Amino acid sequence: TLNTKTAASSGTATEMQMLSQRLARGTSLAVQGNVQAFESVRDSRDRFRTDLDALTKGGTIKGVSIDVSGAEPLQAQLGEITGRWDRVEKNATAVLDNQQSLVSLSKGLDGINQGNTALLELAQQAASQAAAGGGNVREIDFTN
Repeated sequence: TLNTKTAASSGTATEMQMLSQRLARGTSLAVQGNVQAFESVRDSRDRFRTDLDALTKGGTIKGVSIDVSGAEPLQAQLGEITGRWDRVEKNATAVLDNQQSLVSLSKGLDGINQGNTALLELAQQAASQAAAGGGNVREIDFTN
């Protein structure tokens, strides 16, 4: 019925809002090397594309067959969404394509950060020992 199709279309638009937020959050975490975030990005990207295609080209949403709307304002808005989505989808795909590099980079940064803490402690110990041993100002500055 018309009400069922309208409800499915409206529900899909609402889902697309949620997916766009989920995609932004997941992408932010994924570029930090969060392994679990990549699946969220992939799922959100794929579901958004499916929903957008159903609204713009017609299709089935949650078991309800949806026809393409002939309403000009809606078509214009869907066209704008499609244009923006194409750029977002390309960037999300780039993040997914670089998963291994992003995860490796994150692990490397974690290693550097952990190493820096130990290095800082050693440098502070060296400065303390130089000061305690009567080192001159230049030697103490150098150890810092």
